[in-house]
Amino acid sequence: MRNIYLTFLFGLLFSVAALAQQTPTTDLNGDIIPGEAIVARDLKPQTMEAFAAVPEELRGEWTAHGPWGGNIRGFATDATNGMQVTVACGSSTAGNGGMWYSQDGGVTWNSSNINNKIMYGVAAHPTHAGKFYAGGKYGIYQSVDGGASWNQIAYPSTTIIGIGVQAVNPQLMVAGIASNQGVRYSTDGGTTWNNTNLATGFMKDFAVSAANPSKMFLAVSGTAGFGLFTSVDGATWTAINPANSGQCYGVYVDPANADFLLLGAEFGIYKSVDGGVNWTQTLSTSNFARGIVKYNNVFRTVVYGGDIYESANNGDTWTAAANTFPEKTWQAVGVSAAGPLFGNWGSIIRGQGQQYVMSVEGLNNVYVHCIAYYADRNELWAGSEGSGIWRSTDMGLTWQNKTTGLQGWWSYGFAPTNDTDWQNGRMLVGTNNGVFYSDNFGDSWQVLHQTTTYYTGVMIDPDNADMMWVGGSTGPVEYTTNGGTTWNTSAGLPFAFYPRFNMCKNSSGGLRVLISYEQLATETYYSDDLGANYTAATGFTGVSYFTDLSVRPAGALAQMVYQSTDKGIYKSADGAVYTQCPNLSGMAWSVLGTTGTDVYAGAGNGVFHSPDEGQTWQPFNTGIQYMAIWDLAYGNTTDVIFAGTRGYSVYAYGLNIIPAVSLPFNESFDDQELPEGWQNIDNATAGETWLFDNPGYRTFTGAGFDDNFAILDSDFYGSGSGQDADLITPPINCGNADFVLLKFDQSFRQYQSSVGTVSVSNNGTAWTTVYEVSSNSGYPDPAVTIELNISAVAANEPTVWVKWNYVGDYDYWWAIDNVLITDEPVAGVNPPQNLTATVINNDVALTWVAPARVELQGYNAYRDGQKVNTNLITGLAYADANVPAGTHVYTVTAVYDMGESVPSAPVQVTIDGETGKIQGFVRDAVTNLSIADAQVTATNNDNGALAIATPFGSHYSMLLPAGNYNVTCSAEGYQTSEAVQIVVEVGQNAEHTFYLQPGEDETLTGLRADEITTFRIFPNPANDHFLITNAEAANIRITNQSGLLMMETEISSNEQTIDISRLPAGLYFVF
Repeated sequence: MRNIYLTFLFGLLFSVAALAQQTPTTDLNGDIIPGEAIVARDLKPQTMEAFAAVPEELRGEWTAHGPWGGNIRGFATDATNGMQVTVACGSSTAGNGGMWYSQDGGVTWNSSNINNKIMYGVAAHPTHAGKFYAGGKYGIYQSVDGGASWNQIAYPSTTIIGIGVQAVNPQLMVAGIASNQGVRYSTDGGTTWNNTNLATGFMKDFAVSAANPSKMFLAVSGTAGFGLFTSVDGATWTAINPANSGQCYGVYVDPANADFLLLGAEFGIYKSVDGGVNWTQTLSTSNFARGIVKYNNVFRTVVYGGDIYESANNGDTWTAAANTFPEKTWQAVGVSAAGPLFGNWGSIIRGQGQQYVMSVEGLNNVYVHCIAYYADRNELWAGSEGSGIWRSTDMGLTWQNKTTGLQGWWSYGFAPTNDTDWQNGRMLVGTNNGVFYSDNFGDSWQVLHQTTTYYTGVMIDPDNADMMWVGGSTGPVEYTTNGGTTWNTSAGLPFAFYPRFNMCKNSSGGLRVLISYEQLATETYYSDDLGANYTAATGFTGVSYFTDLSVRPAGALAQMVYQSTDKGIYKSADGAVYTQCPNLSGMAWSVLGTTGTDVYAGAGNGVFHSPDEGQTWQPFNTGIQYMAIWDLAYGNTTDVIFAGTRGYSVYAYGLNIIPAVSLPFNESFDDQELPEGWQNIDNATAGETWLFDNPGYRTFTGAGFDDNFAILDSDFYGSGSGQDADLITPPINCGNADFVLLKFDQSFRQYQSSVGTVSVSNNGTAWTTVYEVSSNSGYPDPAVTIELNISAVAANEPTVWVKWNYVGDYDYWWAIDNVLITDEPVAGVNPPQNLTATVINNDVALTWVAPARVELQGYNAYRDGQKVNTNLITGLAYADANVPAGTHVYTVTAVYDMGESVPSAPVQVTIDGETGKIQGFVRDAVTNLSIADAQVTATNNDNGALAIATPFGSHYSMLLPAGNYNVTCSAEGYQTSEAVQIVVEVGQNAEHTFYLQPGEDETLTGLRADEITTFRIFPNPANDHFLITNAEAANIRITNQSGLLMMETEISSNEQTIDISRLPAGLYFVF
């Protein structure tokens, strides 16, 4: 054990010295390990051992639902489906990572069966849909289901950092080997591998061009063997990079022109238009540029330590994107049909229109350094490594990123950590770029202190927001008594790393400030003068790591201070003299002992529990036994515990976490038992709760009641202790609902004093009463239907609960049935009439006539199905400003007390905006007469988007976004025209007249028939099937414009319909 620690300490001191000299430290694939990670807890987690068996009652289960992020290493997009993306994640400083996949272009992510391995590179098969290769620790893996599952196929004892597949021959593959060992190649699909002439360097990027699919391009970094290389056989590689480019990190090759190259290198971006013979530097940078992608005719790249850059003129000039991000440790670049993707040490940034957004939902590889839970607000907070700060208001089920104002996305500590210490309303967080504070519950953050860069220790006086303490990762330790106007440096402390604070009372009842250092200290310290001077505590023997502090304040039990160390847990009555807790050994990263006699210790192998102030210990880690636990916190009760993990997000114990169900939600209680996910809570502890088997044999008529329902039957229970019971739905997802209706059937009968209440909550803690019944109201029977608009509480909330509470004592009953929660418009209420739209530049002015009913609240306006107004519209007009270019459909609804109407009749508008026009005529090439029954098709060369126009008379007109298009024209009885390349420029009209030759159509819309007798697409090329007539059986192959095989099928010697519904929109060839 001592040898392990000494080796690490030497390496750590060397790393800190290197950091001070700005000499970067690199990992196995040659990427820079950020200073933030050096500051982080980068020691390989040691396990703990508890000397006791695991009692049955502690064999619970830990579960996790976020937050999101990961150490992003590489992207790959399916060659046949631009929405299918995979991402490789991993950190060599932590030893975990994995593969995730997306089916919506990287907007959301799903985990695969690889979730505990470091993965570096990923590549898509050039023709096989859903097939990917990935490289990482322990070899090369293959997936054939879009990245959902992976199998190892090669190199089981080698770390692979990059992977590439030749387009023309997928059996030819290349792989980059870790630790500066160059590149290998395979000619049999990855079964066997051979050396290349690249024996050193780190493989960084791989590219091919459809224009020359046999030629492969490879970007390589490293102190030796770096460059941009080409090869056709995988064995021999030739350098073509500029002489002064330095190390190479990314390469783009035009799919239509293999001589057009863009190179991301050590000193910027370089461009070649002759296949790498000559180069021009088009962007000079102080740090290296990563990969380069093209999306919507704009090139994009990232510069390590810098920003996202864009070029709209073929890479000739570059400008930084308008919105920037504090996390600049860029490591990966990709592109999908949903936009460009950029990966850094903690998150994914995706291009969305003119903006860039974090896009990590579902990517649960986040490293959580700190957590906090505030029961009074039901808020769980998590500070991550590289993806900022996250907040959950539903006990960790869903998360919101709360980074506004932060200048660093690595978070090391919160203050306060619980609501008991939160009396002044101020939050602090220590980050990799200073200490920040929030006075609005984390909605925005402001700089508090930035003497140094990394701050691991923060603390605030619960009664005085102006009294705060901060500790830099390598010093100094400071405090302020005036809200940060001035700062004082503490005395009596050693040079040590990564301080942590807490506070307790000294023997005189005064405030005692506690501090411990994770590394290089031999004791912990305390101060009785607000942190001006510190004194070393005693009682530690052979301890080198002091990782966390937890304090149980004096109350029913005496004060107790717990300190986690590399020798287990120590405890102290006053923070000055410590004793070691027995029966536990090894590294403890965190400790929680704020309430009662329970103590929890977080280790490299899960959580350990002591019920008796640290005297005895048991493992408490089913489901997290292989995880490093960096922080611990109680939830809304001491039965609920949250754990911040290294690389696995936040785990919770003691929660019956049920995923939110979607709208509409229905329950009719037909199973005569408590439905799944529902809660039946006995507040009176009398054992008299809601029942589902009708023990009182009640019969109800009216409404929708049948023989099965829920009932709290006070009359059946008889006289006694009385009833007070809740019946609560599972969480319901109303996140996309602007209107929410609750509907149920009820029979309520009162004898003396019973009360029924319906309440709604969007956080599980605070409840809003929406309905109350306390008398018969003349209808014990028949039953009635209740309809309630609960939008004020439930609309746009990701988790909503509805509760029925009955209070009574030897009364009658409350029965409910046919519960419906929906966002559907209410039948029978009228929509607005006579909707009109007027376009003024990029603004749309809407007007309408009020519906016949007048008892309404207002109106909502919708563009393309999405509501555009923030507040309810009270008048009969609305202006939608700055509408994006294109064609849009508008509707308006009326909002009543009982809900929202169906939409009005739609109106359609067209915004020219950033568009241009293709227009012209269609004529007979022989007679020069107009052809009216024709179809003009334009295909975007960059993204395959398809536009179709039918001439009015003989004139056609197409409003299109700027870009390069292949345009064809077809008509019945004529041969389809040859494709014409037309450039569409913003605000300009491009003219072209088509002259069609009479005769049978042989090349309709880019489809080519060589041996097929006839074929036709009906009713137009955008449909999902076409008809082939052939004289004999044939093999049909469909390829895209790049020659990639998209579909292959056999046809018989007669008419046959071919289904192409699975192919994305685009231009295809049939052989």
